[in-house]
Amino acid sequence: MNMTIWGPILGGLLAGGLVQAIAAYAGRKKTDAEATDLLSQAAERLVTRLEIEIKDLRTQIQLLTEQIKLQSEQIQQQHMQINSQNDEIQKLGREINVLRDEIKRLGGDPDQLIRKG
Repeated sequence: MNMTIWGPILGGLLAGGLVQAIAAYAGRKKTDAEATDLLSQAAERLVTRLEIEIKDLRTQIQLLTEQIKLQSEQIQQQHMQINSQNDEIQKLGREINVLRDEIKRLGGDPDQLIRKG
């Protein structure tokens, strides 16, 4: 065979190889672009899901904060009631002592006035 035959054969092989190389490169770029797109979509879904979870958590925190405030107010009211009741008990105790002293002054025994059950 002479060189004139080999030229077209080599040219065809090289051109085919070049076409394959270009096709492979383009395919790799397409694959890279698809992979990047998939990663972007996954990241976007993740961000959306996290935003929803954060919103839900903020709502829960707000509800818990409101419950804590309400319970704190109730505790404060109970403390005020307890203090008021303690004041009333002390007042009644003083009145009892005044009445016992009055009974003694009149010659009676205050302990005999207590009913036995």
